[in-house]
Order: sequence, then C-alpha cells, then structure tokens
Amino acid sequence: MVKLHNKKGFSLLEILIVTAIMAVIGLLASNAIRGGMQNKRKLDARLTVETSVFDALRLMATDVERAFHYQYALYEIDKQAITKKKPRPAQDGAYVNDPNELPPPPERLTQFIGKADQVHFTTLNHQRTVANSHESNIVEVGYYINDCKSRVTDKTSRCLWRRNSLTLDNDVTRGGESTLLLDNVTDFKLEYLNEDFNDKEWRSTWISDANGDARTQNKFPLMVKITLEIHDKDSKDIGKFRQTVITTVRFPNNIDPAQRFGGGAPKTGTAADPQGNPQ
Repeated sequence: MVKLHNKKGFSLLEILIVTAIMAVIGLLASNAIRGGMQNKRKLDARLTVETSVFDALRLMATDVERAFHYQYALYEIDKQAITKKKPRPAQDGAYVNDPNELPPPPERLTQFIGKADQVHFTTLNHQRTVANSHESNIVEVGYYINDCKSRVTDKTSRCLWRRNSLTLDNDVTRGGESTLLLDNVTDFKLEYLNEDFNDKEWRSTWISDANGDARTQNKFPLMVKITLEIHDKDSKDIGKFRQTVITTVRFPNNIDPAQRFGGGAPKTGTAADPQGNPQ
C-alpha cells in the first residue's frame, strides 16, 4: 500500500484569486436579476396603463356602436293622414282636420351632442345590475375631461369621466352619476363623420338638436374617431401612451319619417343607399 505524505494546501494567493472570481460572478448575477426585476416592473406598469386605455376605449366604442336614435314615425303617419284628408266645415264655421291645427311633434329625447373634447348621446348599452329591476336598456351617457385626484397619491391631474343617466330628458348633456375611467389624461380628441358619402370631412362638432346645422340636425353620425393619450410625468416607468380608434354607429336611423311615409324623395349618397335608389 502506498501512503500519501503530501500535506500541501492552497496558497493565500490562490484563495484570493478564487474569492475575486466568485465575487465578480455574484456581482454579474445580481445585476442581471436586478435588471430583470426592473424591466418586469416597467412592463407591468406599462401593461396596466395600456390595459386601462384599451378598456376605456372599448367601453366608449360599445356605447357609440349602440347609439340609439328614435324617429317619431307614428306622428308622421298621423300628420300625413290629417294633411291629405280633405277638410270639411264644422257647425261653427271652422274646419275639421285643419293642417294648421296639428298637435305639436313629440319632444325628442334621443340626441347626439358631440364636441372636440366631450360627447353626450343616448345608447342601448345600459347593463342592469339588479335582477328584475324596472330599468330600460336606453340610457344617456357622456364622456368628458375634468380634474381628479390620483388613486394612489393626492396629486391632481386631468381625468376622463363617464356620465350615466337612466332618465331621458331634453338635455342629454346633464344629469346622472359620473364614474372615473382614467387619470393623467393629456389628450382627448373626438371627430365625427357624416353618413353622406358626399361629405367626407371629419367634423369637430356634432349637434343633433335644434342648435345643429342642416347636416347634423336630427341626425346621428356614422363614425366617431376617438384619440386618447395619457402620460404620468411623475413615473419614469410608464412614459406616454397614445391610441386612436374609429367606431361605427350600427344604425344611425337618419331617414326622415316625412320622406319615408310622406312620399318625399329620399336623400342620395347615404351609407344606407350609396347610389341614391328609391327605398
């Protein structure tokens, strides 16, 4: 049997070299782990912001798609029937079914009031949260910008709000309760497109009530372009995020009942009838 008599160990220099190598490896590993965690935090913050923006835009798009425009067809039918019927003298000398004595038209409760930085309209996108509640699917909604405080800090910023009113009245821009959708909003822009193919310009306003012009009065837009940008200047992880979507109103219902039931010539060049054929 051979006995080993070599009892020589590691020298101090060898130990120092190995320790230095392990320190460098540990430093590199810790930097890699720290960098990965920082990138994950930035991505999570960015993803949270983008998800919030997409959710807000999705809600707005759904409301616009289901925008509800009611035309008083029955009133027009009665009006045409009374107008076309030959008046006959009454006993007091007046005329029965006199067109000049028609009852006033019913009040319009479905409207679309849009500006460059806010929009208010009626839609069928109301979701009932209580079973068997006596609530209609029709609701007034509005989107606008106003100040609010941050959910985390007391810092004030410009915020996007959604207004919801179950009561329909002649002023679609007021009433109901408002819910905060987004904070740190730096840009909120709305544009509207007519369903008439001869009018291809995006408009910054759309007024469907009596204050509107001939192109918008008693009409809903065909498309709405929504641009939304948010930027938290106090956060270095998020940065600026901007998104634009274009949504289409499924059924603008802009055909005048007087033309539909009164024999008037329909307008040409609309989305419903691009060629202007009789309907």
